[in-house]
Amino acid sequence: MNVYRTMKIAAGGLALLALSQGAAVAQNLITNGDFTSGNTGFTTGYNYSSSLSSGGEGAGEGNYYVTTNPNNTQSGFSSFGDHTTGSGNMMVINGSTVASKTLWQDTVSVTAGRNFTFSLWMASAVAGTPATLQVYINNALQTTTFTAPSGAGTWQQFSLNWSSTGTNSATIRLVDSNTTVGGNDFAIDDIRLVPEPSTYAAGAFLVGAGFFAWRRHRHAAAKKATTVTEMA
Repeated sequence: MNVYRTMKIAAGGLALLALSQGAAVAQNLITNGDFTSGNTGFTTGYNYSSSLSSGGEGAGEGNYYVTTNPNNTQSGFSSFGDHTTGSGNMMVINGSTVASKTLWQDTVSVTAGRNFTFSLWMASAVAGTPATLQVYINNALQTTTFTAPSGAGTWQQFSLNWSSTGTNSATIRLVDSNTTVGGNDFAIDDIRLVPEPSTYAAGAFLVGAGFFAWRRHRHAAAKKATTVTEMA
């Protein structure tokens, strides 16, 4: 087997390995982050109600509902679809007036000593006085705060980085630190906790990509040399 063929096989193998590892690390560890399965896969201190304008702590504060459109829960809420498909479920919330009440929580198994990205999409159901989410992981308040868009019906993604130093478990808890009665109505969707790609996978991919780029250049040079010879 010549050197060129050996390099080709090795580079192809590295590229496939990188792709397979990339697919593996891209897996979302959150059970029902897009709420496709409905009101399940998470815990909350909020009240589950199809009406976010009654009950709760007064006029519906502290209530939530899993639905396809915020307007289904209250006529004053903007009408828009979920972030995932535009027709699926989302979690719609009337922000609580009680500080530190858990809005959403999930516990997942993780590999110790890895870096992760936690993210979600959020949209305001009414304009003004946007919700402000604080993220706790294993009871540690993260420095990044998620503030919903001031306008209604616009999805925006928020994310933060987290390292699983010395732990095989991650309990993620969301708290709305805005306790204002007026406004503070919003929706969340596509909650994700994803391991970042490993250094080896990234390096393997670069090696494979570099080889194939070199091969394309080699073929182009050979074709050019053949053309010049024919013209001569």
